[in-house]
Amino acid sequence: MSKRYGLCDKFRFFRRKLHRHQNFFNRKNEVSLLTGLFFDARGERVIFGGAERYIINLGELLENEFGKSLTVYQRGATYEPWVRQYQNITVIGLPVGGKYKFLNHVFHRLVAPADLTIYNQLDLAIPYCHNPAIAISHGIYWDSPQAGEAKKRRMIKHYIAGLRNVNTLISVDTTTLHFFRGTIDCRFVNGKSHYVPNFVDTEIFHPSKDLSTSSGLTITYPRRLYEARGFFLMAEAMDLLLDRYTDITLCFAGEIDNEKVRRELDRLISSYPGRISYCLTDFDDMATVYRTSDVVVIPTLYSEGTSLSLLEAMASGCCVVATDVGGLTDLVIDNYNGVLCEPTVASLTEALAEVIEDTEKRARLAACARETAVASFGKQRWQQKWRDILKAHLDV
Repeated sequence: MSKRYGLCDKFRFFRRKLHRHQNFFNRKNEVSLLTGLFFDARGERVIFGGAERYIINLGELLENEFGKSLTVYQRGATYEPWVRQYQNITVIGLPVGGKYKFLNHVFHRLVAPADLTIYNQLDLAIPYCHNPAIAISHGIYWDSPQAGEAKKRRMIKHYIAGLRNVNTLISVDTTTLHFFRGTIDCRFVNGKSHYVPNFVDTEIFHPSKDLSTSSGLTITYPRRLYEARGFFLMAEAMDLLLDRYTDITLCFAGEIDNEKVRRELDRLISSYPGRISYCLTDFDDMATVYRTSDVVVIPTLYSEGTSLSLLEAMASGCCVVATDVGGLTDLVIDNYNGVLCEPTVASLTEALAEVIEDTEKRARLAACARETAVASFGKQRWQQKWRDILKAHLDV
């Protein structure tokens, strides 16, 4: 049975358009997952990011362990639904005209409750919520500097409401749990929240080179290229470092977010010919990128959980440098298995210069990073935690 907290008048114009799709979404023996995007809004290409990789692995677990198919619902660009298939996951674009704010209303109007509903963000579980329900927090993402104080208060209010609606919250980082425990009754949070950090398949991601003897250094930024992930911070730092160290090269491996990013990337490539490269690879090809990297940088500014990219780099035996933002501090112990720095150009430049110059330290940090990934963040451990939670909700 769904919880209902009222339908806002501004969505009533949808009613006639939605009525003809009422039976389109009735699916049995499935787990539904509501997210912002998996494909782009027109359903033309998959978004190759950490959240999408998380969904794919969750779908594999549901099918292999529970015999349940995973259907992903996301926003579509028009007022007509579309259906796509990615591996064994069915993806349905909901007819919301590209509007994220309509997702909750349209989803709950068109989609009957499945065996379990998973909300990929807490604010997608309000005002309506199917039960049983699990919400996933992929890290605090209301710390954006673009959000004013009033907007942040409104967002936090939504997240708390979403937490109250669902049966269980899975948080990939401890920062989110600390926030909620300090904001509302900690006994309520402790009773329904689980810390399940992100994971890495240590058999796919593994070292392949001896960093202590390699000539020249390859520094890799393996993330979506945009402000929140520190692209411009990285660009400024590398302007200084590429001039200072002539034996280093830089690889950007991720989706380009916008034209401003593209122009800055083009500037870097033309300013340092032969020393900066760019590639956009599928999930399955990222292991090769890490195996050809010496140092991997995760220079996040805001909106971060326990980064899959960072874990993959650690498992691949790379020396990692990360900012002390969000869930990155759950993964990196400064000067033990990586280097933590402040999200500033000066601090990032200093941290990178340190590992560039100190070959022995770079090799030691890389070895400890691999050990940490294997001991604490292996895929099997993540699967077992999710398996126990799913058993409770699917009444298996």
